Amino acid sequence: MAVLETLEKIRTPFLDRIVLWITELGGEAFLIVFGLIVLWCVNKGLGRYMLSVGIIGTVLSQWLKILCRVPRPWVMKEGFTIVEAAREGAGGYSFPSGHSQSAAAVFSCLALWYKKRAAVITCALLIVLVLFSRMYLGVHTPWDVTVGCLLSLALAILLRRLFADGSPAHTRPALLLGLLFSAAFVIYMSVCPFDADTDPDNLNEAVKNAWLLLGGSLGIFLAFEIDERFVQYETKAVWYVQVLKCVLGAALVFLMRMVLKRPLNSLFGGHPAADAVRYFILCLFGAGVWPMSFRYLKRLESGTKKG
Repeated sequence: MAVLETLEKIRTPFLDRIVLWITELGGEAFLIVFGLIVLWCVNKGLGRYMLSVGIIGTVLSQWLKILCRVPRPWVMKEGFTIVEAAREGAGGYSFPSGHSQSAAAVFSCLALWYKKRAAVITCALLIVLVLFSRMYLGVHTPWDVTVGCLLSLALAILLRRLFADGSPAHTRPALLLGLLFSAAFVIYMSVCPFDADTDPDNLNEAVKNAWLLLGGSLGIFLAFEIDERFVQYETKAVWYVQVLKCVLGAALVFLMRMVLKRPLNSLFGGHPAADAVRYFILCLFGAGVWPMSFRYLKRLESGTKKG
């Protein structure tokens, strides 16, 4: 807590705003959108690698949270304050840091994929900034962010070989592993008895995340199978087609994310399985259905060349 109390003293409204922007690099939305953009426009192997490390790492992180049940810093020490704007994104228990794990998943994969000095240094710097942001905002301790980061780094190193050549025979096991981990987490959260002193809000957060991850991992796995068997889309295109892929694709994913929430919650009577269905649809659409449009978008490139 000494580190957090020191950072608490240097906060300013201007610095708060900057750090709140930085911390979003470890947010759920950034992982999904950035992973999909890489999948659409850069390299399918890298995109799948990034999303696999992100999903497996998130499952393990959420599992550790509910197993260890470490309170947030402001709960551990009375009188300690946080940047209030960060409270909404700090659900669940404190250890380990989900934002740190997510940021490390994205940038560790990038660094290990390209291996160039500039890429490695830039990615390492971005990870450090996200780790610092979680402590500055007062929502995580140094131990939380360190373990969250190391968790993704270890996974990125372990899974790198499976994605090295982009072979379906190697990629499929990693995606399947994410699905199996997610299913195991849902089963654990459904059947395991928890102590009476377990915070109900944090417990509900863990249950919701378990179902959400199951839906997302299933959507990505099926999207991979659809692409390998039927679509086999190309990531390369001229710059304006790439922009269309990203802008339209991201807009549709976010629109579906918002629009589907209320009707699915109503349909499932508030059960967290609604989140599983919603993220299944989002990930299946983003990674499997939207790429089907690329061959049609590519016609814009052909039409421009003829003109």
